[in-house]
Order: sequence, then C-alpha cells, then structure tokens
Amino acid sequence: MTTLAMPPMSSPEDFQLQENPSEISMAGARTATGWSQFGDSSNPANIGDLAVLDSNGDIYAAGMMSASSALSFGTQTASSSATVQPWFAKSDDSGNWQWANAVPVSGGQFAEANIGGIALSSSGDMYVTGVFYDNITFGSINLRSTGYYDCFIAKSNSAGQWQWAQALHGNADYDGTTVMTLDVVWGTAIDVDSSGNVIIGGFFIGNTDVGVAVDSGGTSGNDAEIFVAKYSGSGNLQWTKDARGAGFQEVASVTIDVNNDAWISTSFDGNMAFGSYSVTGTAGNSEGAFAKISSSGAWASANPINGAGDVIITAIAETGGGDLLMSGYLTSDASFGTTLIASAGGDTFGWISSYNIASDSWNWANGLGGSSYDIISDIAVSSDGNSGVVVMSSASSFSVASDAFSPLGFNDSIVAVFDANTGNWLRGFFAGSTANDWPAGMGVSTAGQVVVGGLFADTIDFASTGGSTHTSSSDFAPYIWAMNGVLAADSDGDGISDEEDNCPSDANPTQDDHDMDGEGDECDYDDDNDTVLDNSGDDCPLGVIDWVSDSDAMDKNSSTDWDLDGCKDIVEDDDIDNDNVTNDIDDCIRSEWDHSVLIRPTWVSNMSNDIDGDGCRDADEDDDDDGDGVLDGFDSCPTIAGTSTMGNHLGCPDDDGDGWSNMIDDCPFVNGTSSNGTLNGCQDTDGDGWADSEDALMYEPTQWIDSDGDGFGDNQDGFRADACPNDEGYSIYDRWGCPDWDSDGYSAPDDFWTLGDGADAFDDLPTQWADTDDDGYGDNYENQSWSNTRPASWPGEYVYLAQFQDSCPTIEGTSTKDDYYGCRDIDGDGYADDIDVFPFNAEEWDDTDGDGIGDNGDACYLQNGNSTFDRIGCLDSDGDGYSDPDGITWKASDGADAFRTDATQWSDRDKDTFGDNPNGTEPDACPDEHGTSTKVGWLGCPPDVVAAAEAAEQEGNEAGGLFGSGDGSDGGSMLYIVIAVVAVVIITALLLLLFSRRGDDEEDKAWADDGGYAADAYSQAYGQQAAGYAQPAMGQQPERMPAQTQASVLMPTQPVQQAAPTLDMVGQMRSDGNEWMEYPEGGGMWYMRDAVSRQWVRKI
Repeated sequence: MTTLAMPPMSSPEDFQLQENPSEISMAGARTATGWSQFGDSSNPANIGDLAVLDSNGDIYAAGMMSASSALSFGTQTASSSATVQPWFAKSDDSGNWQWANAVPVSGGQFAEANIGGIALSSSGDMYVTGVFYDNITFGSINLRSTGYYDCFIAKSNSAGQWQWAQALHGNADYDGTTVMTLDVVWGTAIDVDSSGNVIIGGFFIGNTDVGVAVDSGGTSGNDAEIFVAKYSGSGNLQWTKDARGAGFQEVASVTIDVNNDAWISTSFDGNMAFGSYSVTGTAGNSEGAFAKISSSGAWASANPINGAGDVIITAIAETGGGDLLMSGYLTSDASFGTTLIASAGGDTFGWISSYNIASDSWNWANGLGGSSYDIISDIAVSSDGNSGVVVMSSASSFSVASDAFSPLGFNDSIVAVFDANTGNWLRGFFAGSTANDWPAGMGVSTAGQVVVGGLFADTIDFASTGGSTHTSSSDFAPYIWAMNGVLAADSDGDGISDEEDNCPSDANPTQDDHDMDGEGDECDYDDDNDTVLDNSGDDCPLGVIDWVSDSDAMDKNSSTDWDLDGCKDIVEDDDIDNDNVTNDIDDCIRSEWDHSVLIRPTWVSNMSNDIDGDGCRDADEDDDDDGDGVLDGFDSCPTIAGTSTMGNHLGCPDDDGDGWSNMIDDCPFVNGTSSNGTLNGCQDTDGDGWADSEDALMYEPTQWIDSDGDGFGDNQDGFRADACPNDEGYSIYDRWGCPDWDSDGYSAPDDFWTLGDGADAFDDLPTQWADTDDDGYGDNYENQSWSNTRPASWPGEYVYLAQFQDSCPTIEGTSTKDDYYGCRDIDGDGYADDIDVFPFNAEEWDDTDGDGIGDNGDACYLQNGNSTFDRIGCLDSDGDGYSDPDGITWKASDGADAFRTDATQWSDRDKDTFGDNPNGTEPDACPDEHGTSTKVGWLGCPPDVVAAAEAAEQEGNEAGGLFGSGDGSDGGSMLYIVIAVVAVVIITALLLLLFSRRGDDEEDKAWADDGGYAADAYSQAYGQQAAGYAQPAMGQQPERMPAQTQASVLMPTQPVQQAAPTLDMVGQMRSDGNEWMEYPEGGGMWYMRDAVSRQWVRKI
C-alpha cells in the first residue's frame, strides 16, 4: 500500500496541514457509473491513504484533521481535541459510512501525528502506521515518543476498535520540553501478508530502535536511511532491517507478493546498499530503486531505475501472476530495460511499468502526461490481474487512449485504466475543480469497483463517473470517489479486455488476426479474406490476404486460383492444378479441367497416364511421353527415356551417359567421347576424339600419332609438333623431336636445319649450343660471378661446368689463354687483347711489375724497373739505363751500374770509383788503370802516372824558358808543347809497364769487389792520400759534388700508381671459388688471385 507521507519538519511548530503545491485536473472523460462523497468540516482536513477490502468492497480511509474540529462522512463524525490528529473512517461499497473516529494526540504544544499508510487483512482488520510526537492514544493504548519523532503501528478490527499499538522509538532524550538530538523513526508505508503479518517501511535519522544513521546524535537530519520492520498479527516485532545510501531516502511503498516476500520502493542519490545488494545512479539525481526482502528479513534483490533526471517510484502492486506493476513520475528520460520513457517537456511526467519477478526483466513501460505537471500517485490491479488502474494529478492537456483531457483550473484528479498485459492505455476519467485537488490513494475490489481518496479545494465535480459535485467548507477537504465499469471486461476469459479483444466472445489470448480486418482468427470464418471459407475447402486458411479466389477456363493464365483450393497461385500454391505434381517440376502447371462439371480438378498424374511424371497428360498434353527431351517424332526409343545423342541414335538408353547409345557404344560402361579412329564412346582423356587406347599422346588434345615414338606428335598443326617425325629425337628448344646427340635440348644440325636456324653449334658439348660470334666458343658461361658484370644484352646463360665459355660472345676472337676464350687477339699470342698488356707484341702479354716491359723480356718482372742496357726492366735508381746491382745475382762485374746514384757514370773498369764516361761526373782520367788520384785532370790515375805527368810538365815549362820568353812567337811555343806531350806519352808508357808488373795480390789488397759499389775505395782515396806518391801541398781539397741521375734532373719525384694490386690487397670471394678484385676501383680491369703464387693476375 502507498501513501504520500508528509516530509519531516525541522521542529514541531513547523507542522501544518497543507496541500501538495502541484495538483492537476482534466475534463472530457467518458461516462461511467459511480458515486462520490467528501469529508465535511469547517476546518481543513486531508486524506493520507485509502484501502479497499477485496472481498466485499468495503472502503477504509485515513487522514489528518485540524485541532478542535469535527469531520463528517455521511452520518458518521470524527472529532478532534486541541491538537491536529489522525482520523479513520469506513464505508461500504455504496458509500454508506459505517464509522468514523479520531485518535487523540496530546502533550505539549508541539504534540502532533501524521498518517503514513493503511492496509487491510482479508478479514477486514485495519493496520495503520505513521509518525507521532509526544503522546498518541489508540483506544486504551497510549504511546509516548522518546525521540524527536517516533513511528506508530496499530491494528483495529473491522468495527474500528483498536486491538493493539506499538512504537519504534528514537533515542530517549526528550524530556517533555526539550529535544537534545534529531532522532526520528517515521513509518511511511504498510502492507499485510496472507498470514496476517504486518510489514511496514519508513526512514530513520539518528540513534533509533531500527538502527543508527550516519549522523546519529546530530541535529541536521540531512541523512535519512530506510528501514523495514515485521510485526506479527498480534503486534509482536519480528525483525527490522535497514538499507543505506548517500543523501535522504524513505520507503515510498510496500507490497506483498504471492510468496509473502515484501517489495519496497525508495529513492536514492548516487548509490545505495540493501545488505549485499547495491544500486548505483547519478549523484545529484533522485532515482528510483525497488528491492525484495524475504519473509524472514533477508534482502534478496535490488534494482535501480535510472534516468537523465529524477525518477520517483510512488507505488507498487503485485498482479498475482508473478509481475510487479509500478507507477511514478520523472523529470527527464528514464530507461526500463530496452524501453525508454521520454518526458513530454513538463516539470514532471507520469510513467507505469511491468516487471517480471522470475526473469528479473521488464515486460513493458509506458508514459502518461503532457507538458506541465503530471504525477501518478498510486496504482492498483484487478483481481484477475489483467486490468490495471492508476490515479494521478495533472495540470496538462493530453489523452488517455481516445479520452482527451484539459485542466479545469489547476491540478485535477485523473483515473486512467490500462491493459496490465501490454501496458496500453484503455480509457480515462477525471474529477476537477477550479482550484487544486490531489489524489492520495486508491483501491480496487474483487467486483471491479475502483475507489480513489484525495483532497480538494473549492468545488469539485465527479460527474464523469456519475458522482456528485462537492464544495469544501474549508481550505481543503478529503473526497472519496467510487466508480464501476471502468475496468476492462473480459467476457471470454482470455486475459484481454473486451475493448481490446478482437474476439470478445471467443478466447483468443494471442489476438491473432491474419487478415488484419479487426476480427480475430478465432472468430473469423475467412482468416485470409480470399472468399474461400476456412472450413469449406480453403487449403491455405492463413495464406496470402486480401485477394479473391478465381479460376477462368477461358483465360487460365489470368486465374488467381486455378484449382480453387484457396491457395493463391504462384505465391503460395505449390500445385496449382492439383495433379499431385508440384509446380517446380510440373511442365503443365494448369492442366485443363472441365469447370462446367467439376468443382475442382480431379486428374492426378501417375505412371500409366504420365510416364515421365512431368504433370502433363500423355494423351493430350505431352509431346515427349518418356520425358527424355527428345520429341516423340524424333525419339529412337519413344517409350523408354534415354539420353543418347550421338550416331543418329537419339533418346535411347545410354548407361554411361556419354551420348552414345548402348547399342553402338564400344565402351558402354565407360563414359567416353571418342569418335575418331576405330572406337566410339570410349575414354578420351584429352578430348581429341581418339580413344586413350589408340591415342599415342592421350593427354595432349592436338596430337594422337607419334610415328618415331619419341613423345612428339606427328600433327604439324598440333602442340609440340615433331620436326623429325620419322627420326627419334628429344630436342625441345630450337625444334621439337629431332636428334640431340649431347642431350642439351638443341637439335643437331642437318641438311635442312643449320646453325642459322638455331641448331646446336656444339652438338657434342652439352653445356654449349650457341656461338653468336661464330668463333668456335660457346655463349654460355660457367663463372657465375659473370652474371653480375656481363652486359645484359650479351647472349648466353650461366650453365654449371660450362666448357669453352666465350668471354666475348658478341665479338669473334681466337684467344685461348687463362680460360679467356673467343676474344680478339691481334698479336695472336693466345691472350685476349683485353688482358694482353702488349696486344701488338706476340712475344709479350703480361707486365707483372707494371714497368712497361713484358715479363718475357723483363729481367726483373716482379720489380718495376727502367733499365735498358745491361739488362731490361730492372731497377735503375739514377735513370742512366743501367740496372742497379742486387749484390747476389747481378753485380757491377755482370754489367750492373757501378754508380747507382749517378746518371752520368755507370762503368768503372778499373774499380777505382771513378767512372769510365769521360763526359760524366768526375771521369776517370785513367779508366783502365786503378788509381787514387783526385787531382783535377788526373782523377783515377795511379800516383806514379800523375807524378810522371807532372815531371814532364815541369820539364816542358823549363824547356820553354830555354827557347824563348813568354812573349815569343806562337810557333816557338807550339814546338815546346809538342815536345812536352811526347815526353808525357813516353813516361806514361813506362808507368803502364811498371803497373802491369804488379802482382795480383797487391791489386786484391788495394780493391775489394763489393758488387761494383766502390764506397771503401772512394773513401780511402779521398780520405787519405795513397802512400809513396808525393802530392803538392794544398790548402783545401776541392769538395766532390754529389751525382744526379738523369731521371731526377728531368722529372721530380712523384707518387707512382701501382700497375697491379699488391700481394697484401684483399678482394672478394666469388661463387666460382676464386678471389677477385677490380683494380683500380671503377677502372673496369678485374684481377684474380693465383691459387699457387698468390699473385694477382688480370683476367678482364
């Protein structure tokens, strides 16, 4: 049961009776029977809740009345004392009041009470809960509060006599005058289970009998938690449970299901916990939650109703069938499972919903209201569970089903009926005034009477349901509004109200209406509306709708139902002519039948009248009786279905399905296509018409004969035709099937096929077959590294172990050396010009030391040299053409340069360190005599020769004095000179004779043969004068000038680029297993390291 509880007050003096600030009204509802009454009083009174006894429709109401006043309901009056106090009254279902009384509230000036809700047992006992302050007396039972507000629970019998009363208290800190803490226990909702036990719900603040709130002991009261308590029918407390969350919560409604478990609704802010169950929402919004608590007091479930704004649950009712009906209002959108209820844009918008307990899911949800203020305050359900009803207050204009409403003034009261199974609105009724009115509670009797209790101001009109007009004697007064016939009737008991039932007299719970004509299939004689009655030959009673069955013998193709079976042709009839052959295989889907005699066609296909079963009568419709696709006039076997098509035998049995009749098929059990040669209908794998057993090339469709048996067919227009059909051969590249002696795929040349045609240029060499430059060397190459260096345009390919590879395949050549075949060799020495350092010299081809002298004629081919006289191509340090001696194999005595640093001297026959070249540096004046003289004009002469010459010169000088003075004539002087010369010659001859007699030992002592280098002798000669020879005294011996070579004079020293890589240089290993190097880099010259000598040898 549900009541609209008064909000808690900050202090007792704040309490006063007042109307909800938003109440609504509507007009224009349909007429119904009923009655209305109100509580008349000269002072304001309200109504807190109303309950209706199911069995007989008795009405119980409760509310609050002003102090020191009387409130009359018919002949019954309740009177109050000096304080505001609760009133209770009872009426039968016709509005005859049985009793009315008030419950006294007493104590100090702030003593008060308020109604939270009432509930009825099946026997008519009334249970009530609420809140009081100070003292409240139920008959002889007085309750006194100990907290700021305490909860009361009381029971009266059907006669209004109080049986017991109990209280749930706050902390005992009230002394009759002062409240120390804000401890509150406030009952807001109540219901009774089938055993007479009472479940109440409410909220508490502070320290109370039902728990301690978060702000216990404080005075703000800003945190209220909810509680649920159970009392036995005799008033004993069984248990209490609480649920907690942020903000202010209170129980809005309580209902008991068929299992005596209680369902409560509340609001919450952000989150809330019900034991181990919790709900979450948006902080700042007041959202709805409903939870289940078992009869033993254990929380069993909790579910939120979330929305974009506030979502309030005002009431819950159980249908008796396992569903919960809920009502409430919202300020924005809210979701109920997959259903979204959207506000119409007003302040609040009403909603209802159905929730299935077993599946924990929503059945449906619906909204009600307009663009102003709409609040559904209570919900109820008929005894059969099929019809629901809500009462609401509204200030909006809208419609309930076909009933339209507009407010008369402010808030009016509306009763709206809906189908509890679907949530669809059925009808609505209103009661309104020019002031505010507010419905508080509602009940429904088993007989279907709906009773609403509320309050109104001014004058209210209940004429929409046959009620009266009432005018309040004070600011506001309670009203009772009863109406009959507003719930949906269900004549056939199928759970669908008669208004919504398309077969109201025939049970039709699924409301099937196949043709959608408004008449349900259960009571519709022609469900598909095709003019063929369901029970009079309609084979498709639920077939295609809205068409007319028709069969026109004159125009069969325009008929809609050729066999008149009620099934629309093509669309739903799979046997249009009813011949027992379905349309998809019926070649005569509308076989003729006599419309003038028969009601429906009767011919049925069978083996005797329709051999091929194609739905065409053989007698008059079928021109291919055996159905083999061959017309009877052309069928070689007209009564036996056959598929043969070959050899002029059409339509006869063909067991292997190859088109050849069994009678002429050479392979009757093998599907074959052969038709050439001697066999028909045998397997022909390649499809060339020749049976595999006769086909020499059974997988090649363009060949079938191979005379030489080499695998190449004789057909010159076919694939890989044999160019030599009578000569076995296996060539495949230049031509097919010709002799290939070396098996390289290229045919051997013959009189008709030459090298120019592509024959094998090397018919006995399997690694070569082409010779582009016709020089006798093949285009293919064995050195795989060539793949990276050969021009892409060159012919040939890499062949493993290829022999006689042409290094220049596009240029005719005769080179043969160093595996460098077939390149141009101008000098004919066997070395290709590309690698022949001396391409025009047949005697030379390599220059290992790079000195421009071929290795064959180079005396020092491993050392770069420029000598030209004694030996060719050796080191010549001074560039005079004579090689430097090596001191081992080639000495000065062998012809080496005796003066390796002097380009003007190279020979020293007498080994006295003075060169024999008279035009060179310090020439030996006595080249054939070993001498040590350093005297100018007498270098290299023996001392005695020099002495004799000097003596002769002296004598000459003296003779000159005898023959004349210095100024004599030239003739006289010349005479003296001649005499002197003759004397010198004579003396020289004597000296030579003397020297020639010297022993060999003396010569060996004077000279040391050191390979031609006269360093010691030179030092001896210049460092110390030879003993035994007198020399004229000299102040300083002239210094000997160092020798310069011809090369150093003509060309300054420059770095020399090596002609070939040196031993220490490293190349790259290639796939041929050799080490290669391009030197210089980018120069295009490639060298390979010799595996034995490790020298670099140029190959390219």
